[in-house]
Amino acid sequence: MAFGIASMRRPRFWMAAAAVLAVYAAAGFWLVPKLLDSTLRDSVATRYGRKLQLGEIRFNPFSFELDVRNLQLPDADGGRLLSFERLYVNLGLRSVVRGGLAFQAIVLDAPHARIVRRRDGSLNLQDLAGPPSAEPEPDSQLVRLWIDRLAVNAGQAEVTDETRSAPLRLALIPVSFNLHDFSSRGDGNAYIFSALSSLGEELRWRGTFGLAPLASRGSFELRHVRAKTLADVALEGAPYEISGGELALQGQYDVAQRGDSWRARVTMPRLSLRSLGLRTRGAEQDAVVIPALDVVDAKLDAAAKSVSVEQVAFTGPRVLVARGKDGVLDLMRWVGSRESTPTPTVTSTSTSVPWTVSVPQIQVGQGEIQLTDHGPGRAAQLSVGALELQVRGFAMPARGPLDVQLNGQLNETGRLSARGPVNLEPLTAELILQLE
Repeated sequence: MAFGIASMRRPRFWMAAAAVLAVYAAAGFWLVPKLLDSTLRDSVATRYGRKLQLGEIRFNPFSFELDVRNLQLPDADGGRLLSFERLYVNLGLRSVVRGGLAFQAIVLDAPHARIVRRRDGSLNLQDLAGPPSAEPEPDSQLVRLWIDRLAVNAGQAEVTDETRSAPLRLALIPVSFNLHDFSSRGDGNAYIFSALSSLGEELRWRGTFGLAPLASRGSFELRHVRAKTLADVALEGAPYEISGGELALQGQYDVAQRGDSWRARVTMPRLSLRSLGLRTRGAEQDAVVIPALDVVDAKLDAAAKSVSVEQVAFTGPRVLVARGKDGVLDLMRWVGSRESTPTPTVTSTSTSVPWTVSVPQIQVGQGEIQLTDHGPGRAAQLSVGALELQVRGFAMPARGPLDVQLNGQLNETGRLSARGPVNLEPLTAELILQLE
């Protein structure tokens, strides 16, 4: 011990220590950025045959902080595929003590992703995936990982679908994500995700999750979502189109893995749709207008295979129906005439329990139906206004007859009312009908 203390007092010891420190600092400040820069560029060129654009890289070997600026990976067509303005990583010294990776912070500023579904159905992001492994990888334990803060700021995402007759383009600007106190060995990891589309549509999602076992619970909210945006994605080739409408909803979810099975519950206290309009594709006038649609207290339980909705309410709907010279109602042409690829029939021998749907109350208030008959002879018109409809006991599979009550004004002077049970399977009705 005396020899060690005496050695430390000699100038030669401090000169050697200073030399080691200088070499370590030079390797960290200068060599690590150079090696990282050349490794990234060479790897992208070798693996993908593309030229990676990369700005300044800084590394502090004493605080273990990495700062990468202005990275951009091109797509196969030369456009931008992935990019970011800044990536900051702070790997704390606690990693040595904890025996795993312990990040104090990971921050990604202004990331951009361009996602394209090509005409052949492939995704451009698939270019980044390596070839499938011939041998399955053995099961391994989760890496010991801690992240005090993970943040994505001012992100952008562009989605293009080129398989459609008219390419569909969607944009999310900005996208942000925040995660605090993450641990791969625990639960309670809290996160917040938000996104805003170029049309002002908002998504907010927050909750907690765990990895062992997989579980997550939290809340979500959609605001100002245009019905036309959803229709553009899901209704290509349909004989009708959505001209307007705005969707809003909020709810909670709870998902967890239990052995080989999953538990998933979703509750939505309210879903509202405003100013919905539907029309025959290419028409100038809406055939169906729904000023307000409210779904109250919806619940989904995947384990029980059940969906329940306390109430569905339509306020002020207006329906314009025309009967052609062939005797067919124009709105009936909307059903079953969508152009799509036939779905192959799958024969199943499973005896699993089917899904159930329950809607105890469906109501329509201040509705209006206008029917124009263009059949042989002179065109005739019939209108039902001030329509009030209540349907109780709807369920799938049916649990019994529906209780139906209907009241309305027939043309300008008449009154129409009907009430009684209606069976869906088979379709039969025993209604008391009154016309005045």
